Amino acid sequence: MTMESNFYEWVGGSIDVVLNDYVQLMAQTVIGDFSVLLALSGALFFMTMGLLSVGGFIEQPLPHLFKIAIKWAFIGALALNANTYLGWVVEAIRGLEVGLADAFSPNGKGATATSVYQVIDRAMTDGFEIASDLLARAGRRGVTEIGMMCYDLLMAGTMLVATFLITLPAGAMIITSKVLMSFLLGCGPIFIAMLLFGQMTGKWFDQWFAQVMNYIMQSAAITSVLTLGMKFFTTMLTDIQPTAGNGPATDMLEVLALSGIVLYMVYQASSLGSQLAGGLSSSAITLRQMAQAAINPAKAVYNAVNPMTTRRDLQSGMMTSARAANHWVAGNTAWNPAYRQHVMQNLGRNWGKARGGKVSS
Repeated sequence: MTMESNFYEWVGGSIDVVLNDYVQLMAQTVIGDFSVLLALSGALFFMTMGLLSVGGFIEQPLPHLFKIAIKWAFIGALALNANTYLGWVVEAIRGLEVGLADAFSPNGKGATATSVYQVIDRAMTDGFEIASDLLARAGRRGVTEIGMMCYDLLMAGTMLVATFLITLPAGAMIITSKVLMSFLLGCGPIFIAMLLFGQMTGKWFDQWFAQVMNYIMQSAAITSVLTLGMKFFTTMLTDIQPTAGNGPATDMLEVLALSGIVLYMVYQASSLGSQLAGGLSSSAITLRQMAQAAINPAKAVYNAVNPMTTRRDLQSGMMTSARAANHWVAGNTAWNPAYRQHVMQNLGRNWGKARGGKVSS
């Protein structure tokens, strides 16, 4: 007889329907309410950048403004479009949650979970299978083994109690994490938009992302410890038999004591998930810095193709430092016949005898 649990998948599926509608409605409302404000802020931001560029307060204004425009286009597409945000950001975060929970909770059967609730149900199913084996063993007892039959039935009941004692708090923690994470996903467009205005507001996005990772790591750590705890019960109860010094009461206390230990491990796993996510948020490397590191190779290629050079300006005759493309636009290049003529005319022009005195050795 096989006992399989679909309890959390059933309950969680009902909850997810509500949460999905909540996230979708909240994200659309947030985007609709803040789009005008962000558009006005963007206009003011670019106007300020333009004034600073005209005033000479920004070096190389054109590449700088071009980079900012690309950033605004990309982040604006994520933060100000509900379909893009729900399809890219929300689904990616939920996929990460399920993937980590499934990866940290191997069951040895090769089945991949499609939701975090399936991972909890797998742990509950492991407990049910242990109880089912004990019930099957009791069913194989003969009339002359009525004492052993009662013992197996008692241990099966104890295992069912221990399974619920462990999985119910763990399931409640995970459901709570998903509800709170749904709130964060609903208001996520605001925090993603904070990346548009530089480091002063970008730190709010880092805090939002760290809190999302907090709930993801909590779910992964709880399901991992829950799966491991059920393996403890499997090892403990597979070959359990009453002995002269061990009665049913002793074995029941051992099972309940182990369930208390596993329950304590589940609570510690929740704290561990928070600490891991806190380490991600408080570390020196932030998401913006990782993006900056990814851009560095492109900058190296750009510097090689369009390096900084110093050439004599065709108009002023002064030495000018600028990018090669700037020199080419200004005509300060050997491809320009007028520039070649200008260089040849000034070649050796200042060589000659010293003027205004003599130089003694």
